[in-house]
This record gives sequence, C-alpha cells and structure tokens, in this order.
Amino acid sequence: MANRRAIVTLATGDEYEHFWETYCEPNWVPYADRIGCDLIRLSEPLDTSERARGRSPSWQKCLILGLDFASRYEQIIWIDSDIIINLAAAPDIVGDCPRERVGAVFTGAHIADWAVPVILDRVLRQPAQTSGVAELVEATRRNYAAYGLSNPPDVMVQCGTLVLSPAHHREMLERIYETPHYPSNTRQYEQPPLSYEVLTKDMHYPLDGRFNYTFFEQLYAHYPFLVDSASFRRLGEICASPGMAGPLPMAAYQQLLQHAMVSEFYNSYFFHLAGALKMAPYLPSSLFKMAPPDLYPA
Repeated sequence: MANRRAIVTLATGDEYEHFWETYCEPNWVPYADRIGCDLIRLSEPLDTSERARGRSPSWQKCLILGLDFASRYEQIIWIDSDIIINLAAAPDIVGDCPRERVGAVFTGAHIADWAVPVILDRVLRQPAQTSGVAELVEATRRNYAAYGLSNPPDVMVQCGTLVLSPAHHREMLERIYETPHYPSNTRQYEQPPLSYEVLTKDMHYPLDGRFNYTFFEQLYAHYPFLVDSASFRRLGEICASPGMAGPLPMAAYQQLLQHAMVSEFYNSYFFHLAGALKMAPYLPSSLFKMAPPDLYPA
C-alpha cells in the first residue's frame, strides 16, 4: 500500500544541499521509513520570479501543497532543511494530529520559563523586569504589526516543522504567499502571517516543543561562555550580544561546543540549527544512529 504521508523539504544552493546530504539524509531516511512516509527533497526553487528572489527561500514552503505530487497525500510534513532528527528519541511527529488542523510547535516551547528573560536580555538586549512574559508578548506583537496584522494573538508558531494537509491548507498557504504587502526584509519571513492564520482561525494542533528544538536559543541561555568569543566569530557566526565572553583557545572552544551541542541534541526530537549551520561538524556522526546514546561509556 502506498504511503499516505510524505516528508518534504527544500534545500537549494550549495551550502544547504551539502548540509542536508551530510547531516540530514542519514537520519531523515530511516525516520521516514519508520513512520511510514515518503521522503521528498526539493532542490530547485519553486518560484523564480523577481519577488521570490527578493525573499528568503523559507517563504516557498507555502507553495508545496500545490505541487503535482501533493494531491497523492493526506498529510505532508514540512521540515526545514537545517534540522537534524534524533533517531533514538523522535516519535511519529504526526501523532493524532487531525487532517484539518496544522501541527506546529509554539515558538519557544522548548525554552524553560526561567530562561525566557535571560534570552530576551542576551539576544534582544531587552532586559526583563520579572518573568519576561510581558516583554515577549510585546516583541511578538511588534512582529505581527510589521506585517500589518491587527488584533494578533500573543504567541506565534515556529514554522520550521509543520504538519499540513493538501485538502485543507493549500488555499491558506498560497494566499499568504501571494499577499503583496507583506515585507521581505524581516528575519521572520512567512512566520507571522502563517501563525496569524493558524491561530486566529483555530486550526492549530500543538506539537511537543522537542519537534522544533532550536539550538541557538539554548546556546545563549545555557552556554554564554561560548557566545561572542573570538572562536565564535572565527566560526563565521553572527553574534547579537557583544561582550558576553572573552576569547577562548580554539581547541578548548571546539571541545566545549561539542559537549554543549551533544547535550542539547539529546534533549531534542528535531534539532534545529537555524543560524548555526557551521556548528554542525561538532555533532559526532554516531548520534545519527538508531541506538540510544551511551551517555557513560566504559
């Protein structure tokens, strides 16, 4: 019997193609087999118009439900091409998600409550007086407002992983993509309008936060000694919080970074390296195997 679900991603350009083939394919293929999904990797842009060239490729996930193959499937699982799957831990992402709903993780769902004000301070340079909830809501509303979206919800969904249905969600996604006044110069990409539609139209099915576990936020919360060191800059990453740490010898930095990444990988189902692709080599290839990790080898 043919699979009724598919995992779909878009990896265009040499950097993302190399990343996906090296760090994703070894764990995505067995994961798709295990949960009964076809795996479809798109390597060419779905839209080559001038507007598309002025936007991040992230927007083009809004077009996948209109592709010829999509109608064969009841549900399509979108996964960003900078996500590595923890085979030893990740269950079926679809779970009990109804076809009429969009499965998605709330932004920041994997972040502990105490870490919210810490991250606001270190990443956004926005000191929080108490729990950080009010400041986070304010920042979220500003992001919605940048797209002209009024009376928005207080939260967003993180669009790196989505459970979608071609029969129920194609029109919504394509309408979002075609809306002419949405800005192209923000780092939020399609996330505010897609979140707005899903949340205000009561379409959201919440997924476990471990299905979109972004490392960069955990780096700032738990490992500030690895942020803004000379080594960090030499890896080619962008640091948002100057002056947080002094230089570290490269060898020491690399060893500490590997320990930090392995620890956070163990905590995830889908390990999202948004903004941190150059850190991927510090994940040992043994992590991509099916067997649970041996935390304390003899």
